[in-house]
Amino acid sequence: MTGTVTVVVVVVMLLLSGCAGSAAQAAGTVGGETPSDVVDTGWSEGVSNTETDAETSRDAVASEPRPDPETDVLGWENGYWYDDPLDVNATDGIDDEEMAVLLARTMARVEHIRGHEFTREVRVRVMTREEYAAEGFYPLQDVGRTSRQLDQFYEAAFFVGEDENATEVALNHSRGFPDAYYLFFSDEIVVVADEENLSRFDETLLAHELGHALQDEYVPPTVLFENFGILIRNYWDHYLVVRTLVEGDPSLMESFYAERCAEAWDCVTVAQTESNRTVVHGGMLAMDLYPYSDGTNFTAAVYERGLQGREGWDAVDLMYELAPSHAEQVTHPDQYPFQYTAYPLVLHAPSDGWLRHPYPFHLGEPYVFAMFWYQSWEHDAGIVNASAFFVADGGAYDRYNYTSVPSTGWDGDTLVTYHRGEEDAYVWATKWDTERDAVEFHDAYLKLLGHHGAVEVGPNTYVVPSGPYADAFCVELEGREVLVVNAPEVTDIPNVRPGTPATEA
Repeated sequence: MTGTVTVVVVVVMLLLSGCAGSAAQAAGTVGGETPSDVVDTGWSEGVSNTETDAETSRDAVASEPRPDPETDVLGWENGYWYDDPLDVNATDGIDDEEMAVLLARTMARVEHIRGHEFTREVRVRVMTREEYAAEGFYPLQDVGRTSRQLDQFYEAAFFVGEDENATEVALNHSRGFPDAYYLFFSDEIVVVADEENLSRFDETLLAHELGHALQDEYVPPTVLFENFGILIRNYWDHYLVVRTLVEGDPSLMESFYAERCAEAWDCVTVAQTESNRTVVHGGMLAMDLYPYSDGTNFTAAVYERGLQGREGWDAVDLMYELAPSHAEQVTHPDQYPFQYTAYPLVLHAPSDGWLRHPYPFHLGEPYVFAMFWYQSWEHDAGIVNASAFFVADGGAYDRYNYTSVPSTGWDGDTLVTYHRGEEDAYVWATKWDTERDAVEFHDAYLKLLGHHGAVEVGPNTYVVPSGPYADAFCVELEGREVLVVNAPEVTDIPNVRPGTPATEA
């Protein structure tokens, strides 16, 4: 698109360092009304690609703006080439004029790297973190679950016990996480700013959100969202796969962008001050970061080695149509696209008044890892080396380590939740690549129960007498499979899962 950038309302923006942290990107909608502070820009057409830039030093950046092309081309937007110098002073914030030209050049740079053209206008608006908390979208509101089922999911993952409302914990956590996000199908970037830092800005974060705007244009909705709609509602593991597709591509592009800022481009940035955000839940934060860590590393692997004869960004484009079958392939890119996992089914009719909730969960390897890691990091369970999480193990674009002995070797799982009046129960079946993998998970799970005071009351039967996870558990190991049955009392176990032995405590 050509033309002049129009700023409707004067506003200074904060784009905190980091990436879009809300699952709003995957859901494509955010609740609440638009605040009055809006930067409305008319952008369009742009360019991108050619991973190896001609410029290898700052000397290669044009000292004077080049003439506009006769027709819109990649790497040029609204009067600015990707390597044009800008007279922008960010030390005192970004005013409306500076923001307009910076948006145009950032668009051109994103096109230049990614190889796709912008053809639609994109709006940018700012809301404070308080406004986001009141109006923002939270991922748990759109996954087809009841609050009670989500409570059971987080209890089974040992994230939140029965002494708290897990859904509220998750919502409170999500309110503080994102710095910015893009609203699919709305052509809008939302920046969540700490009120006292509204003048702080990071160009690479803007580039990341513009990467989402490009996705909105060139990735068919049926590929990115509609074909995954049922999977998102039914399978937590597939939800992480969708997040990987949505975040991995823009995050890799953002990394390339940052490399150019360090080596060849003059980029606008302001030193960041401390945010007033608080982390509500470490385990949930680890899963929030997963698409930006392993998702970026996975996308880089596809970019570098190619896919079905395509290379570079062409291979990444094909990745959307050949999505990973499970998040395990994201954590271990060498298994993509050859590993096909079948989820073990747990479909036994309960008895004695117990009823099964309609949708099962599939946690996937990342959540299995997070269960053991969170309990080790926050509660000193000592099951895994919690500090190893902060030592990336996957490559140049990896950020955190989501592998551990008891979670590696995952080959499928199904979590089915049950209810009877005010009582809850669940059955979790896991399958592993080898019997050794199954034993490692089994032993780690028993260690987790022991950390919470579990007492063995019979063959494969344990009771946690008190605390947030007080319940009865049956943990059976058979070959490559481990079955966990949870119920309020030992005598409830065979009613929740017929055929499971029960031993009186």
